[in-house]
Amino acid sequence: IPNNDLLQVGADYFFAQNIAEVNTQGVEAELWYRRALGRRGHLQASLGYIYLNTGNPSGLVSVYISSHARHLLTANLRLRAGDFELGINGLYKQRNVRFAESIDRALEPAYTLWNLRAGYRILPELGLSLQVHNLFDADYQDILGAPMAGRWVMGGLFFSLPAS
Repeated sequence: IPNNDLLQVGADYFFAQNIAEVNTQGVEAELWYRRALGRRGHLQASLGYIYLNTGNPSGLVSVYISSHARHLLTANLRLRAGDFELGINGLYKQRNVRFAESIDRALEPAYTLWNLRAGYRILPELGLSLQVHNLFDADYQDILGAPMAGRWVMGGLFFSLPAS
């Protein structure tokens, strides 16, 4: 590592550099279901799965390669009934465990997240929405040492512009 006079002796460090070749093998599948519920309603659901196995021929250890999800499962459910809409989506992510002793933090081997969205159309072109991200307040990190936000709530107003 250039300019390494500030590094601790005997410590392990990752050094950013380009990897010329990366091989990724995997499987991706997604199922969708939609059903009408009367004249003004429908139920829509999806389920997806991704498996990834990534490496490089040089054998270099890469933080990004070792941290991405090996297994990712997603689920979505959306119900529309007249002017009301309710949706929930979730994901389950499984990856390699990593631990940084210096900051006493670990990337857990798996985590699950759920998000909720509700909307109500007041007028054909105007509506209200409420979203809850990280519904169950999961404690997780996508990058070691950078905790993601806990539960948070967002309200909104949405409108449709007339077609020209």
